[in-house]
Amino acid sequence: MLVDLSDYRLNVAKELGFLTVNSSRDDVRSQAIEAFGKAEYSLHGEAPDTQIFLDAAGHNSILEDFLQFGPVGSRFVTVGVNNSKPQIDFLELIFGSKSVGGSGGYRPEDVQTVFEIMKERQSDLRKMVSQEFDWQDLEKRIQTATDTTISEKVLINYHL
Repeated sequence: MLVDLSDYRLNVAKELGFLTVNSSRDDVRSQAIEAFGKAEYSLHGEAPDTQIFLDAAGHNSILEDFLQFGPVGSRFVTVGVNNSKPQIDFLELIFGSKSVGGSGGYRPEDVQTVFEIMKERQSDLRKMVSQEFDWQDLEKRIQTATDTTISEKVLINYHL
């Protein structure tokens, strides 16, 4: 299940076969429970039976959601860069047997796993590339890449 604020990005994810939730309109917890069922153990009422929460955006609200409704024994892994300093309730981690960690960079075995997944799913990942530009006028192209209403992934070609 992919969660985002951008309908543009969520529509691309749907085309690739993913379940999507727009967190500006939908309740993430209830949608996750509907998709994955209810966890057997939780500290704060009903929780989705989801063991891994992956944050690719780097926003405090994602960590806060995990701490609030991640089930006992679940893990939070962030690959998104969060420039602020989040508040973490260590009692929540201790009593919930939860863990928080990061993942930066790619190891050869990670790349191999991704290739295998891509081969098995046979998804047209080219759908994720929303625009492709030559390197001239790079500043404007970077602005395009940051506009989540029209961009997913932007490729910049450097032809010399």
